Amino acid sequence: FEMSLTPITAVTGLTEGVFLRVKGFTVPGNGATTYEVHYLTQKMTKIGGKIDAPNEFTFDLRVDRNWRVYTAFRLWMSMIANPSTGVIADDSESKGLRGSITVYPVDSSGEGVDFTGWTFKGCFIQKIGDVSFDYATGDPVNVTITMGYTAMGTSAEAAVTSTTDNG
Repeated sequence: FEMSLTPITAVTGLTEGVFLRVKGFTVPGNGATTYEVHYLTQKMTKIGGKIDAPNEFTFDLRVDRNWRVYTAFRLWMSMIANPSTGVIADDSESKGLRGSITVYPVDSSGEGVDFTGWTFKGCFIQKIGDVSFDYATGDPVNVTITMGYTAMGTSAEAAVTSTTDNG
């Protein structure tokens, strides 16, 4: 998968945006809450008034090929929730700690497939996983990063939304 991140103006190393290849990516599921209506001898399931989605996704970053990006992500995480001081940042858009991320699949040759990918808006780092070093095996050094977001969509969903909004 390839990922592009819009500039995060408050974070050194991310002020110009980032474009990178990620090893793994988990697309979050979505749904709607439901409730039951009992009428006489019938039971019906109705759609509730809330979207049931986790509002987070994960991806695996190969750290040994992206130390600069990993360092910038660590800085971003410290600006959001600093483990040394215990300070949690003000979560407002004006602070420059959120951005948009677009993730799209590519085939084995690196070419895009016939799908425009997923766009996540209002992204921020929730967690940076452990980094495990084992140079004896020669395996790549990977880390799992969990991102929170406010909205997710694809270009196909955007087209449906614009049609229903105008109709």
